[in-house]
Amino acid sequence: KILLTASKAKLRNTWDDVSFIQATVVDANGVPCTNADNLIKFTVAGAGKIQAVDNGNIMSHEPYQASQRQAYTGKAIAIVKGKESGKITLKAEAEGLESGMITLEVAP
Repeated sequence: KILLTASKAKLRNTWDDVSFIQATVVDANGVPCTNADNLIKFTVAGAGKIQAVDNGNIMSHEPYQASQRQAYTGKAIAIVKGKESGKITLKAEAEGLESGMITLEVAP
């Protein structure tokens, strides 16, 4: 499955405040799968948007301005920004894996 963790759960509605959401592919026991290279597709609903994605692989030629990224060593990130006050729900999906979901709050 995909486990999502956020660098921070509350954002301000400013141009420079973002949260780094790490997607980690884990097995049934929650152990990270460091050899996983699944294509992770991020979708956002609510008061935010995906600013960029990455995976830490310096050899990757995938664009940063996208909503999907190939996992590298079992991980990928989505950088999320608030666009208005309210809640942001980010979902990460990959074929053959249970999806992950996380909710953030954007303060006025």
